[in-house]
Amino acid sequence: MLHKQLNMSRGTLFATLLTVAIAFQVIPGAHTERLNNLFSRVFGPVLDVGPRGLDVFRPADDAEETVSTSKYNELWKVCQNTEAELLEMKRKYKVLSGMSGELPKPVPPLVLAKVISSSIDGYGHKIVINAGTGSGIETGQYVLDTSQTSIVGSISKVSETTATVRLVTDAMHIIMVGIRRKGRDDYIEGPMAGDGRGGCKIGRVPRKEYDVRIGDTVYASAKRGLLDTPIVIGEVDQVMPDRNTPVLWDIRVRPIFEPAQLTELAVIVMAPPEKEE
Repeated sequence: MLHKQLNMSRGTLFATLLTVAIAFQVIPGAHTERLNNLFSRVFGPVLDVGPRGLDVFRPADDAEETVSTSKYNELWKVCQNTEAELLEMKRKYKVLSGMSGELPKPVPPLVLAKVISSSIDGYGHKIVINAGTGSGIETGQYVLDTSQTSIVGSISKVSETTATVRLVTDAMHIIMVGIRRKGRDDYIEGPMAGDGRGGCKIGRVPRKEYDVRIGDTVYASAKRGLLDTPIVIGEVDQVMPDRNTPVLWDIRVRPIFEPAQLTELAVIVMAPPEKEE
């Protein structure tokens, strides 16, 4: 097409190109270098236009820039695991932020833990979680249900990486609680124990002194080093005179959680009280 546009015969075009090639061979190197630089300045911007993706396929200039397939796979796994850990940390932060908005102020420090196993057998109601002393967990600390922000039990046994939560419904679990009726500012205090059947009972509350009714709210009482402010446990489900001691109330409590639905818990890890010298 070129020779037609220039009205040149094939022979003339061949002769011209041959002459130019011979000229480049005999021209001194300094002149050809100048010509090469001129060509780069004139046509360089045009040649730079377009994708540069092919550069990634060029051989590495240094052997240190390359890694073996096995090393690459190891680095890839570390990268993916780190990303997954970051996402889990973001999830926990979101959960804790939501709980902080529902808990009374000041917000206690919390440690999230997954439920590993549960044992609801007879009068024993226990759950094992995947956090222990390595996370600051100690025996006696209170445990919250993350979905409803209520006290579900306390730590009864702990190792470096796991801990056992004794639920408030366990027959061996005892905790001081306060009963409060909506609209009142005072609490009726008393010890609460699990009944081993999914509920709890409160004793030592004199009938003559205190008016307790169905629907009253039951809170875990504040305790130095464990709980700064009362947190809900459940509500009074039944109240009647005690059969053995009629002057006292027999108060039954319905906790507001279902053990089978507990998949993640939050342990309150407050600093223990300082010992007096």
